[in-house]
Amino acid sequence: MGLATKSSTEGYFFDDLGSTPLFERFMLHLANAFTQLASTRLTEKQRLLLFASNQTLRYYPDLSPTGLADRLSQKLGMPLSTTKFNLNVLKEAGLLETKPASRRRTSASLTFGGHLLAQLLSEPKLE
Repeated sequence: MGLATKSSTEGYFFDDLGSTPLFERFMLHLANAFTQLASTRLTEKQRLLLFASNQTLRYYPDLSPTGLADRLSQKLGMPLSTTKFNLNVLKEAGLLETKPASRRRTSASLTFGGHLLAQLLSEPKLE
């Protein structure tokens, strides 16, 4: 059935979003819901790592997953094992991905959702 679920009227829900103001309002509500969900499901460390990954990958876009974990561990003063564990949680949540950079190497990057969330969340404070 996909995203277009049948409403009580004849058309599909997304058919009504053709007008620009309604679509903009829908996208604002969607971004707000996405941010709220991520804020409640991610720990402070995971939010901090997401935010720091966004900043780090902007300047070092070809970092390997291990290289990203090493940099973030040093930058944040967090044990490497904790950093790697929480980066894997972000990967499982679909916010971080690894993709081949060459035949023998992979690089880490944020997904579109990861970028969006990093921009929507203010810088988290680690307790």
